[in-house]
Amino acid sequence: MSARDRQGFTLAELMVVVFIVGIVAGLVIPNVRKALFRADAAHIMGDVYTIRDAAHRALTETGRFPGAGGVGTVPADMESALPDGFEFQYKGVRYMWMSITLPSNIKIWGSSDLGLLWVMYPGMTELAEAMESHAGAEALWSPTQMIFIMPG
Repeated sequence: MSARDRQGFTLAELMVVVFIVGIVAGLVIPNVRKALFRADAAHIMGDVYTIRDAAHRALTETGRFPGAGGVGTVPADMESALPDGFEFQYKGVRYMWMSITLPSNIKIWGSSDLGLLWVMYPGMTELAEAMESHAGAEALWSPTQMIFIMPG
């Protein structure tokens, strides 16, 4: 049979191609998933900074941090300081704000006013791993949530 008479690929050629595509997919897909979780973590951190800025704006205007809100609920006295349509949740991750005013003789990071922001992501192991890099002195990490402590 000459090259001109040939009309398709042999089974062996197709198997080699499928094998190569499988190897490439096995290498690429886990990295793409990690990148997606890192992107979600970056979005969540953007939300944390937006909430922090809104809380400090309220502190500057009223002399106190906004009151508490429920899980996934924007606190009423923080709503005007947030962008229109801002929600206290993102892809199954929920946020909860709480403020604490300590006695004036007790200071944490030089302040008696503290804002606490819980970021809850239960059962999202890969997102928890991506969020862990944001832990530090003012952000406590666990596999199911982070708590951001914001001094006034």
